[in-house]
Amino acid sequence: MTFSAPTLVFVGITGMFLMLLLVKELLPAEIKQRFCVLCSSVFVVWVALLILLRIGFFQNPILIALLIGQTTIGLFYLIEHALENKYKRYLLFRLPIYLTLTLIAYLIINPREVAGAVVVAGGVWTLLGLVYLYQQIPRLNTFVNKVVECCKRW
Repeated sequence: MTFSAPTLVFVGITGMFLMLLLVKELLPAEIKQRFCVLCSSVFVVWVALLILLRIGFFQNPILIALLIGQTTIGLFYLIEHALENKYKRYLLFRLPIYLTLTLIAYLIINPREVAGAVVVAGGVWTLLGLVYLYQQIPRLNTFVNKVVECCKRW
């Protein structure tokens, strides 16, 4: 009986989840509170699959890309949460943070053909950086408030 790549990956994530759940119990309380077993499981599995892809033992880059995408959005939410709690005005930079994380994820899978994406991400960082610096101007302040409020989780 042969198993499909998704089946094997789901088994791998489940096994890693159970193993890391046990490991989590050994961690100090301050680390245990912040340690996400699911996030860590997905991360370990896609790193292992990426290594297997590079050496020719795994042939499904789409599945790896999906897992990397899950990690990317998890990192985005982690950064967003940190900004919401301490640095609310920096929420203006959600879009360039997201674009940068996506670019990094793409580079992990395919490090070619990224020059245009780097220029766009850099341009968005620059534009929003200027808006941030000059946000005391009423029209820009209104724009900043709209950008910060755009992605509220109701």
